Amino acid sequence: MKANQARGDEAVSPVIAVILMVAITVVLAATVYIWVTSFSSQQDAGVQATVVVDTLDSDGDVQSDTIRLLLSNTAESFAAAQVTVTNNGAPATLYTDQGTSAAFSTAWTSGTSLFLNCTQGNNEIIVTLRNSVVASRTVRCDEATP
Repeated sequence: MKANQARGDEAVSPVIAVILMVAITVVLAATVYIWVTSFSSQQDAGVQATVVVDTLDSDGDVQSDTIRLLLSNTAESFAAAQVTVTNNGAPATLYTDQGTSAAFSTAWTSGTSLFLNCTQGNNEIIVTLRNSVVASRTVRCDEATP
């Protein structure tokens, strides 16, 4: 019996062992949480905006011949250099009016539209604002822009 009592003094009590294991688990969980959340704060939040892509009839013959891009849901303004639009993989020229006579060169703000020429058939439109793709849509035009 004396031998057992001598060994009992050397061991950690079960209560202390459980407290130490819980404390170590909490510290590890907190460390992993902080490490994981640091990744999300380092990434660019991207552009928060919506671009609606649709077609219009600009010459009154009831056939869609112009593509309209409507910017919404953003408080930001995008300079012309920050706006990139491709139509079927090729850079598109943007206009500020439906008649496609005034080239876009200033800033695009929420609630305003930009226009681009249609090609007859499917037009795959990709809109990029400040290197973030915000819209990708295929629209069908009945005829090419006059």
